[in-house]
Amino acid sequence: MIREIGNWKQRETHLTPNVKPNGAPNEDSWNSKIDSLRASILALLEEVEDLKVIRKEVEVFRKITANDEQGIDFYDEVRRFEIDLIRCALDQAGGHQARAARLLGLKATTLSLKMKRYGIVPLFISETVKDLTGSD
Repeated sequence: MIREIGNWKQRETHLTPNVKPNGAPNEDSWNSKIDSLRASILALLEEVEDLKVIRKEVEVFRKITANDEQGIDFYDEVRRFEIDLIRCALDQAGGHQARAARLLGLKATTLSLKMKRYGIVPLFISETVKDLTGSD
């Protein structure tokens, strides 16, 4: 009889591999579940990023179709892109024009000219003006 109980316990443990013989959950089981959840979360985050890209593309498409008769002004779009790119480079360079020019692969004089043309003021200058005038 004792031998049969021992065999039954072995079979029960074999049938439920996620539980240790003492009834506690198996750590390997938890780790594999956590790894699975982590992989699922990363896949979902990638999907969210893809959806953001698709959303921007849809906005551009709507803009195109809304202006179907007029079309898109190529030079206006290039201007908007250059302004965003210059502002991004200036932000990354902490408002330092020479560093921003290097980031963009431009000469400092070319960047300065474009900034004047588009009315872009470096961040540190606009902050200094705010400090001096006391305006927010």
